[in-house]
Amino acid sequence: MIVGVGVDIVEIGRIAALIKKHAQLFITRVFNQQEIDYCLGKSRSEQHFAGKFAAKEAVYKALDYRGSISWKDIEIINAKDSNKPQVRLHNELEKHRATVEIKGIYLSISHSRHYAIAQVVTEK
Repeated sequence: MIVGVGVDIVEIGRIAALIKKHAQLFITRVFNQQEIDYCLGKSRSEQHFAGKFAAKEAVYKALDYRGSISWKDIEIINAKDSNKPQVRLHNELEKHRATVEIKGIYLSISHSRHYAIAQVVTEK
């Protein structure tokens, strides 16, 4: 049974500007080391940071969590075998997931030249 849907779109240029202006402060505040390593390993790293940022927003919306969290409580990883994006939750969000009995979190990320978009569906 589907219990949540979240979607978010981000301008890649906005994320690139944040990275340029705040560099490590922005990156280390929002992303876990595995996410950082993945994005920095890509030729257009700002595109991948934007996709992961949009994904974190979409996850938060789909979970319908009302408390405060750290950006790092939502980690967007890539499956080793398929490179498919996956969600890993930490701290209060992992507890929330267990409490509301969310069994599946499905994520899709797409990029264009100027935008990154992510959609998340959660199920019980």
